[in-house]
Amino acid sequence: MSDGAGVTGDAMQVDAESWASCRGARVLVVDDDPDLRGVLSDLLEGVGLVACAASSGNDALGFLASRAVGEEVDLVLIDLRMPGPSGIEVIRELRTAKHLPPTILMTASAEPTVRSEALTLGIHVLEKPFTFDAFRRVAALLILSKRAELRRDSEGADRAVNVVDPSESRTEGRLPSFPPKA
Repeated sequence: MSDGAGVTGDAMQVDAESWASCRGARVLVVDDDPDLRGVLSDLLEGVGLVACAASSGNDALGFLASRAVGEEVDLVLIDLRMPGPSGIEVIRELRTAKHLPPTILMTASAEPTVRSEALTLGIHVLEKPFTFDAFRRVAALLILSKRAELRRDSEGADRAVNVVDPSESRTEGRLPSFPPKA
């Protein structure tokens, strides 16, 4: 079975399951166009994501800086051309501060220099107009990749903290003794 775009039923099922796994993810929508910002926010909330909105690059930087631990956004969807700092300038600043969440750059004109810089910064580019389905596929990949990375980091930290766990030791809480060197 195909959806008419060459996607099989199995691929569509996996894609739907991936998107369902993204429920509750926080997405920051940054665009100076209030209509587009509103439509995107409504679509995101309609599929179970939490939409946050900013009308400029400066608003986005302020919003991201104000997030407490555990309240970070899972994805930023940002327009390239806005008054004040452009989407690329915001992304550069976030990357310099080592606070760049997975990001999708929206643009009506994806010039080769924009694509090249986006690739260098490790961000995805969606050309306007785009379908919600095109956005959804990229967003699901980025959100799930970030969650997997956080899980790996968390598990690695747990292992590092529990290198010697006396409750699991065969010596019942005592450190093992080693024979003297010969």
